[in-house]
Amino acid sequence: MNFLRFYFYTIVLHLTLAGSSFVQIGDAVSVKLDSSAGFTHTDNLFRDNSNKQSDDFYTITPGLDISYGQPNAGLDLNFGLSYDIVRYSEFDALDVELLRYNISGKMNQLSSFGTNFTFSRAESQSPRSTFDVAGNPDLIETTQSNYSITTEYRYSPKFSVGLGLKWSELDFDTFSDEIAGKDSFNLPLDLIYRYSEKLDVVYGITYINRDVGARTASNSDGYETESYFYNVGLRGELLPKLSGKFSVGYRTLEFSNNNSDRDSLGLNSSLTWAISPKIQSMIGIEKGFDAAGSGDTHEITKLNISNAFSINTEFSAGLNVSFSEKDFRSRTDEVHNFSLTLSYTPSNNNHFTFGFYDTESKSVVDYDVEEFRIRADFRY
Repeated sequence: MNFLRFYFYTIVLHLTLAGSSFVQIGDAVSVKLDSSAGFTHTDNLFRDNSNKQSDDFYTITPGLDISYGQPNAGLDLNFGLSYDIVRYSEFDALDVELLRYNISGKMNQLSSFGTNFTFSRAESQSPRSTFDVAGNPDLIETTQSNYSITTEYRYSPKFSVGLGLKWSELDFDTFSDEIAGKDSFNLPLDLIYRYSEKLDVVYGITYINRDVGARTASNSDGYETESYFYNVGLRGELLPKLSGKFSVGYRTLEFSNNNSDRDSLGLNSSLTWAISPKIQSMIGIEKGFDAAGSGDTHEITKLNISNAFSINTEFSAGLNVSFSEKDFRSRTDEVHNFSLTLSYTPSNNNHFTFGFYDTESKSVVDYDVEEFRIRADFRY
């Protein structure tokens, strides 16, 4: 008992009050425990209105965050590792463990040259009802990998050049014969003109190659697409209360399997609107091409608006609305999302979120889902 008291007072209490790292190695390396626990109640577990099943599930996520960096060293690294333990109340056959990790960093060796890079790999799952086939529910399990490296070289005080490579891969660990995986890589090239101290004009072209996998259960072959996005945009402080980046342009799409080529208006934006000192709105817009699990390439339009309201130093509220539309030519799918959250942050180490989430999907299988979620995050 004396040892437990010693442990609590000298370690746990110290971390809670002081907010220090779990482990500090010199001035360069810090190790923090980054964990969470959550509860979710859903009224439509399998995303199917014809077979609505409600359930509760719990998620415990032990995690670790390691940072490396020294002032004026020119290199900052961050490594994150977490392990989701998901347990269902009714459908315990869906219990699963999911591994996630990521690495990110930036190098600024010269004032005129900077590089950022990220790599992440995450396992995820989505319940699927197969009562009509086997009498039991199953999980659609996926592994998503992403890699990105971007660099910007300042040629002169007014002109810069940006280059990058972005790669992503989506693999289906279950139902891989029924659902098409995909991998793609993007090569963006930007010419940047510094219009003022707060605003840049960006002229860009991005090449996108996507490989859509085969579906052997339906004898559907895989194929490749090539796309170009010619765009012009702005980044920085667009207006006194509006900052971020916005680009608009023209997208082309070519198929390797003789499907009819396409073109479309292209949009890409990530904006922050400081409505008032206590209200902030983040606006994201995307219009381009993508591929679905059915193996079909479609034109996609996304709009996401996230609003944060600061009540006081400890409490804040969020109101988020998003919309996505997938145009397959033969049909159009739509998904509407709405969420209302309340957050409580008693210290830098603890964060609690209570939220209501509503999703409405109109597709081959229509569904509506309402969920209530509680999540607690701990970082020491």
